[in-house]
Amino acid sequence: SGASFHATPHRHYFVDYVKEDFGNVYPADDEPCTIVGIVCVQVKIQNGNTWIFKDVRNLSTLRRNLVLEEQLGNDVCTMIFTSHSWKVTKGALVVVRGKNVGT
Repeated sequence: SGASFHATPHRHYFVDYVKEDFGNVYPADDEPCTIVGIVCVQVKIQNGNTWIFKDVRNLSTLRRNLVLEEQLGNDVCTMIFTSHSWKVTKGALVVVRGKNVGT
């Protein structure tokens, strides 16, 4: 993807929140989304572990969560996407998996 940072509209994931006007970003549809805050997000995955994403942008009009694939890859993870599902692996271990929703 062309994403350069993590982004989410879902405040229930937020741990720390810095509310400020951080400008706009322009997704693939070229419609501006206002960055209304920068947060730390904790997500509990199926195996009970917690992933922490830092410097996540809270976008006012975003409807889905965006995760920068490169940042996950820096931890020697592999992302596999199919038309109906996705998973993240680390060697032979499946770290997390899910079904595509709304795509």
